[in-house]
Amino acid sequence: MLHGAYLELVKTLATRTAELHRALATPTSDDAFSPEPIRGRDLAAWRKDVRAEAEKTLEMLAREPRAAVGRHCGGQLNVITA
Repeated sequence: MLHGAYLELVKTLATRTAELHRALATPTSDDAFSPEPIRGRDLAAWRKDVRAEAEKTLEMLAREPRAAVGRHCGGQLNVITA
């Protein structure tokens, strides 16, 4: 069962995230906050970064599978396998 205080923190995080997205989506004359186009090289870099992070995580899990068990997992081992 989730603790009420935790749920309140999650609700606050969700609200602040929505507010940030709304603020960033608001048109402005400040070039620092103007949208930038996403280019192919941006996608390639993001894909490379995500793959590298996933590989590091899976390697860590292969070495130390118990690292996937958090104190809030009820002692169950939940590992994503490739």
